[in-house]
Parts: sequence; C-alpha cells; structure tokens
Amino acid sequence: MYSICKNTVSFAEILIMKVSCKVSVCLACYNGENYIEEQLNSILVQLAPNDEVIISDDCSTDNTFQIVKGIKDSRITLVQNKNGKGVIQNFENALSKASGDIVFLADQDDIWHEDKVSTILDYFKENKAITCVFSNALIIDKEGVSTNTLFFPSTPKIDLFNLFIKNKFLGCTMAFRANNQLRILPFSKNLPMHDWFIGLRHVLKGKVAFINENLIYYRRHGQNVTTGKSANLMTILKWRFIMLKSLVKF
Repeated sequence: MYSICKNTVSFAEILIMKVSCKVSVCLACYNGENYIEEQLNSILVQLAPNDEVIISDDCSTDNTFQIVKGIKDSRITLVQNKNGKGVIQNFENALSKASGDIVFLADQDDIWHEDKVSTILDYFKENKAITCVFSNALIIDKEGVSTNTLFFPSTPKIDLFNLFIKNKFLGCTMAFRANNQLRILPFSKNLPMHDWFIGLRHVLKGKVAFINENLIYYRRHGQNVTTGKSANLMTILKWRFIMLKSLVKF
C-alpha cells in the first residue's frame, strides 16, 4: 500500500507558497464508498483554510454521500447532481460552484501525491503564461499496490491537431486558472468527455503544459469510468464532430 505521508510539506510552507491563491478542488463521485475517504484525506492535508473541495455526488446508491457528510471539514461542500446525469454533468455541477483562483479536477478513487498541490501552484507561479497543466501518474491496483507503470510512458505532444485526433488529457491530474472557467461552461450537450474539452479550449485560447512528475496514484480497479477501450469508427467520428462544434461555439 502506498503511503502518502512521507516528506509531507508543512502547513506553514503551504501558506508561504500559496500566498493569496485560493484553490478549488472539484471532485465528481458516484458509488465511491471504497476509496473516497482515502482520496479526500490525501487532498485535504495539502489545502489551506481558505481553500475548498466541491464534491458533486451523482445520486450514489451506496454510502458515498454519508461518508463524505461524516467528514467534518468546513472546506468541503457536498452537492448532489440531481437525477444522476453522468460523469460529465457531474463535473459541470462541481465546476459551476467553484470560487478559487486555481481549479483542480479530482476523481473519487485515486490518491494524491503529498506535494501535488504545492508542485502545481509553484508551476503556475513560475510560468505566468500557462493556463492549464496536467501531469503524469503512477498506476496502482485496487489495493493501492503499484503496478510500476506510468500512465504516460513518454511525454505527450501539446498541439491542437494531435490532441483533437486523440485525447491525451488525464482529467484527474489537471488544474487550470479560474479566469478561463467561464469559457468552458456550460458544457455542450453530448460532450464526449470533460477533460478533453477543457484541455482543447486551453490549447486554443490559453497555454497548456505537461508536468512529467507522478503527482497522483492513479487507481485502476475494473470499475473506472475511463476503461481505456477503443470506440468504434462511427462513435469516434461522432465524438469529434460534437467536440468541434463545442470548441467553436464560444
């Protein structure tokens, strides 16, 4: 099992690095009772008092909602995505309520590396032109044991054509400046995937960077929303048509 406690950045160091920057973590959950508390613990320890975690629950049928409610932390805002509309609308619901300067996306079943927040905030501070970043990740199994496999074995190319043809964004590692948030919401109907759209919008109107560090432990357990399976040709063409319409509507 991976420990997230070694070399933990002190709270005082976090405050110094953050200055007046407020962080919003937007987490979409559904039936995540097995892992969500561990994930939230790995996130909350890195945040300052004025930060927030917006959790949108997609009408879970297990104990996810109760587990989150049981975590007594004023930085957590728990909302429901009424009528269970799916992962994309679930993230949209969380994003619409974020008030931070830097927005992080999070899944319910991963574990954040202990210096994820400080590393990304430092990167934004040192690279003023960058509006969106995503990072590498170390894949773990359902028990939290490393598979010794990186999600990105090589650095992905950040160019519009290649990223439009094949999505290379890993949403659970993404963070972006909130001054671009209004340019991505509301999501278009039938949007193929939220992280792909957010990333492409930033490639078009901002500047995207890849941080080749393992900033999360990315859990694969057989019930992930993203399975890695290839779609058929008609679905691929349909997704790209919808994505193109979505990108040009703003």
